Amino acid sequence: HIVVALTDKILMMNVFSNTLETFKSIAIKGCHEISFTHGGHLFAAINDKVILIYNFWTCDRPTNYQFNAHLNKVRCVHWDEDDLGFVSSGMDGAIYNWMLKDNTQRLDEYLLRSTQFLSVVKVPGTKTLYAVGMDGYVKEIEQGKEKQKYDAGTPLSQIVMTKNQKALFVGTAEKDSPGCVQIYKISFERICDIQAHSKPIERMKLSFCNKFLFSTGQDGCLIIYDVNDRDPKDIKRDKDSIALTYSDQVLTMHSELEEYKNQKETLMTENNSLNSKDNFNSMINNKKLEEIHSQLTEEIATNSIAETTKQDALISDKQNKLSIFETKLKQIDEDFAAKKEKLKEKYSKQMLEDSTSYQELVKKKENKLKENNEAIQALVQMQKEAIDELKMVHKKEMETEESQIKKQQEEMALMKSKHEEILNQIREDAQAEKEQIQVKNNADIQKIQDYCLKSKADLQLNKNRNKDLGTEMEQLKRDIQDKESLLTTQKNTNKDLMEEKAKKEKEISDKDNIIGEKEKQIYQYKKKTQELEKFKFVLDYKIKELKADIAPRDNETLRLRTETNEMDSNLKSYNKINANLGMQVDERREKQEKMQKLIKDNRTKIRKNDILIKSFKDDVYEAVQNIDYFLELQKHTSNMFDKYVKDKKLKTVDINPEIQKEYENQRKYLESSKHSLEQKLKKDMEIHKKDSQKHMKENYELI
Repeated sequence: HIVVALTDKILMMNVFSNTLETFKSIAIKGCHEISFTHGGHLFAAINDKVILIYNFWTCDRPTNYQFNAHLNKVRCVHWDEDDLGFVSSGMDGAIYNWMLKDNTQRLDEYLLRSTQFLSVVKVPGTKTLYAVGMDGYVKEIEQGKEKQKYDAGTPLSQIVMTKNQKALFVGTAEKDSPGCVQIYKISFERICDIQAHSKPIERMKLSFCNKFLFSTGQDGCLIIYDVNDRDPKDIKRDKDSIALTYSDQVLTMHSELEEYKNQKETLMTENNSLNSKDNFNSMINNKKLEEIHSQLTEEIATNSIAETTKQDALISDKQNKLSIFETKLKQIDEDFAAKKEKLKEKYSKQMLEDSTSYQELVKKKENKLKENNEAIQALVQMQKEAIDELKMVHKKEMETEESQIKKQQEEMALMKSKHEEILNQIREDAQAEKEQIQVKNNADIQKIQDYCLKSKADLQLNKNRNKDLGTEMEQLKRDIQDKESLLTTQKNTNKDLMEEKAKKEKEISDKDNIIGEKEKQIYQYKKKTQELEKFKFVLDYKIKELKADIAPRDNETLRLRTETNEMDSNLKSYNKINANLGMQVDERREKQEKMQKLIKDNRTKIRKNDILIKSFKDDVYEAVQNIDYFLELQKHTSNMFDKYVKDKKLKTVDINPEIQKEYENQRKYLESSKHSLEQKLKKDMEIHKKDSQKHMKENYELI
C-alpha cells in the first residue's frame, strides 16, 4: 500500500505487479508531508501548520488526533520507536515532542524563534534529538535543552540517522548552490562530503537495512547511494537481524488474466490455420486433436475432482480457523473488557480517595492560614496599642519636665533682678559695707550654681529614661521577629504539604504509565488481529483464483468439442474473420497511437503548468517571509514581475522543442518495440513451421 498527496486530496492506493489502484481518497488540500508509523497502522498528514493522524485501515481520524501548536509551516514528523508519540519541527523555530493519546500534552519542547527547523531525528529509547535548520547548525537537544551543536557553515535541510546510531547523514540547502550530503559521526566528527545534486536537497530517507540512501532535490533528480559500513561487527548484526523471507506470490488483476487467455486463444487459432494446408493433413490433425481432446477431457476431469477436494479441504480449514480465530478474539475482547473495567474501577476509587484527601488537606490548609492570619493581626494590633500607650506616657512625662524647667528659669530670672536691685542699693548706701555684701553675694551665687547642677542631673535622669524606653522598643521589635519566625515555620509546613501533593501527582503519573503499558498490549493484540485478517484475505484470494480456474476449464471442454465437430466447415469463415479483425486491429492501433500522442501532449502541458505554479508559490512564500521589510519585499515583487509577467508574450503556433524531442523519443521507442515484436513473430513462425513439418513427416511415415 502507498499514500500519495496531491494538491486537492490524499489518495490511498494498492500496489499491484504492473499498476496502482486507488481504493480511498481524503479531502485535504495542500498536504506536503506524509509519514507512516513503524507498524503501518497510522500515518501523519501535514496540512500547513496542522498535523492530522489517520488510521490507515479504517481511514478515520479521532477528534484528539489533531495537533496544532506550531505557528508556521510544519516541515518534519519523526515517529517514536513504539509509535506512541512523535517529534515535529517547523518554520516557526519550534520542536515539540508529542504524546499520541493527548494532543494537549507535550513531553518537552525547544523554541528558537531566530531559526527555521527543517528536519529532526529522535534517538530510539532516549530523549535526545538531532535537528537541523537554516542557521547552519547541527544541534543535539536533550529534554528541551541544547546540549551541544556543530557549525556546518551552510543552511541544512535534512538529517537521517543510521539504525546502529553511529552516523548522521545531513543534506545542505544553500540557495543557488549545489546540494551536498555530509556524513558525521554521532560525536559531530565530520567524515566526508558527497556532492551529487545541482540544486539544494529537499528530502532524504535511509532504507530499513541501512544499505541504501535516497535523496531528492530541487533539480528534479532522485539519487540512490550505496552505504557501506566499515565495522564488521555491525554488518554481522544486520545480517542476523534480517530474518524475514520474501514471498513467492504476485497479485495480478483479473483483466490481465483475461488478456493472457485471449492471447492464448489467438495463438491457438493461428497454429490451427498454419497446420491446415491440405484436407488430408487436416483429417490427420483432426484425429490427433480428437485424441488430444479425449486425453485433455480425462485430465480435466481428474484435475477438477482433485481441485474440488482441495477446495473443500481449504474451505473446511478456513471455517475451522475462522471459528478458532473468532473464539480467540471473543476471549481477548472479554479479558480486555474485564481488565479495563477493573482498572477503571481501581483508578476511579483511587481518584476519589485522592480527591477527598486532597480536598481535606486544602480545607485544613485554608483553616490554618486563616487562624495564622488572625493571630498575626491580633498580635500586630496588641503591639500597636502598647506602643501608642508608651508614647503617650513618654509625652506626658516630657511635658511635666519641660514645665518644671520653665518654672526654674523664671525663678532664676526673678532672683537675678532682686540681686541687682540689692547691689545698686548697697553701692548707693556705702562703700564701707561693700566687702560684706560681696561675701553674701558670692554665697548666694554658689547656692544658685548648686541649684543649676541639680537641674542638670534631673535632665540626665530624663535622658536615661528615654534610653530605657528605646530598649523596650527594641524588645518589642524582637518579639515581632519571633512572630515572623513562627510564620516561616508555618510556611515550611505548607511546603511539606505541597511536597505531599507532588508525591500524589507522581503516583497519578505512574498510574498513567501503567495505563500506557496496557494500551501497548492492546496495540499488540490489534496487530495480531491485522495479521490474521491479512491471512484471511490471502485465503479468500486463493479460493477465488481456484474458482476462476475451474470455470474456464469447463468452458474450454465444451468449446473444444464444438470446434472438433465444426473444424472443416468453419476454416474458411475463420480466415475471413481473421482478415477483417486484422484490419480492425490496425485501425484501432492507429487510433490508440493518436490517443497516446494526445495524452502525452496533455501530460507535458500539465507538468509545465505544475512546475510554473510550484515556482510561483515558492516565490510568493519567499516574498511573504520579508513582508515586514519594504525594500526586500519590493525586490521580490519586481523579480516576480520580470519572471512571470514582463517577458511573457502571446502564444505562437510553433511546437515546443522539448515536446518535439519527447515525441521523437517516443516514436523511436515505438519503432524499436515494433521491430523487436516483428523479430519475435518471425521466430515464432519459424518454430511453428518446423513443428508442422515434423508432424507432416510423422503422419507420412504412419501412412
